[in-house]
Amino acid sequence: MGFTRRPPKKDAFRDLLIKLKYPAEFGRVLQRWVVADLGLHDEAETLVGIRIDGKCLSATLRPYAKAVHLLAAVDH
Repeated sequence: MGFTRRPPKKDAFRDLLIKLKYPAEFGRVLQRWVVADLGLHDEAETLVGIRIDGKCLSATLRPYAKAVHLLAAVDH
């Protein structure tokens, strides 16, 4: 995602999604991306939820050092 020193704060993505002017349009664009780029089907029976979580490793924020950020996704 391009973060080199500071990952997004705790509620950054939540706050961004709440501020969307047209959330339904965002959902449609996201669905088209999933179908076209990821090759997944968009039928409700085939969709599954995933959980995405990130962590910044301890002691990686030394001066002039790049932060190490781990990202994990779990398929339910």
